[in-house]
Amino acid sequence: MSNRFRLHVSTYLVAVLIVHSPAFGQAAQTPDAIDLRSMYCLRVLTSVPVTTGTRASEIDLSRSIGEDVNRLRAYLLPRANGLDVVALLAARGRADTDLNRAAEDASSCWAACKAPASTGTLADVGAGDRAVTCFQRCYAASEAGKRIGACRPVNWLPF
Repeated sequence: MSNRFRLHVSTYLVAVLIVHSPAFGQAAQTPDAIDLRSMYCLRVLTSVPVTTGTRASEIDLSRSIGEDVNRLRAYLLPRANGLDVVALLAARGRADTDLNRAAEDASSCWAACKAPASTGTLADVGAGDRAVTCFQRCYAASEAGKRIGACRPVNWLPF
């Protein structure tokens, strides 16, 4: 599923939320933690590019993320009609903030972790692996990385 398609569906969900908001005569119910997390993670999973280094693993990851996105939509769309749209949009905004922060964190982590090879060339076998492991640990320890990482797998939905 392309990011452009995901963006259109995400935009459609926001439009549904606005049209069915209390401003249009509906009584608003306060979203619970799962509703807010669903909106947050829907935004995260439809915004993150899939890059793994190999085409086969990118296809597998893209398929897996697509399944998670479909589960989130299946949960949230039927409920969205009666939920307070402002709270849901705030969760989406938090996701945007975290995505921006995560990009900054990733850049900082990569700069801190990529050490020059001991010989000054790329011939130092294992230096790249150490840098990747360092990066993964650094990024996973960041606050934005933790919140974004909690979106997968989507095993916290009630169904």
